Amino acid sequence: MGRKILIAMDESENAMRGVRYAADTLKGIKDIHIILYHVLPESIDALEKMKSGDWAKALGFAEQVARIRALAAEKRRTIEEAMAKAKDILKESGIKEDSIEIKIKERERDKNPEFSVF
Repeated sequence: MGRKILIAMDESENAMRGVRYAADTLKGIKDIHIILYHVLPESIDALEKMKSGDWAKALGFAEQVARIRALAAEKRRTIEEAMAKAKDILKESGIKEDSIEIKIKERERDKNPEFSVF
């Protein structure tokens, strides 16, 4: 495997402009591996553990956790769509599909991430 290119992604038009720029710049390069990468916000699993108890019921905590989970699922779908669009842009420029990898990671605390995210 030749060069590895990491493209940080989100659902913005600026990210798509970056993908189009990369597609134009990398056109014709044969030995390349492109990683489209996105880090989702932290999971709310810790909140799930706290949603029982009288205080949590009084505050409607379980309902709030459910709303946050729904928002997180929608964010993931939006990112997956943006990544698919970015992959199509790269393929249309002649980059082979098997040279394009999509990675969507959930941000984790106190663990060694695959890439450092600042």
